[in-house]
Amino acid sequence: MADLSPAADSRSHYERMLAGDLYIADDPEIGRRHQHAVGLADAYHRACIAGDEGARSILDEPRGQPR
Repeated sequence: MADLSPAADSRSHYERMLAGDLYIADDPEIGRRHQHAVGLADAYHRACIAGDEGARSILDEPRGQPR
C-alpha cells in the first residue's frame, strides 16, 4: 500500500488537484490562480458590456497562468 501521508508527497496542492488526488483547497497557489481567473472573467464581462471588439482576446490568455 502506498504512503499517502502529506510528508511522503512532495507535490504542491495545485499539482495534487490537477492529478485528481486529495489536496487542500486553501493553498496559496490555488488561491492566486483562482483570483487571476476571476479577474479575467471580470475583464471579459466589462469589455463585452462596453462593446469592445477585442473582448475575445482576453479569453486567449493561457488559463491558470497569472501574469
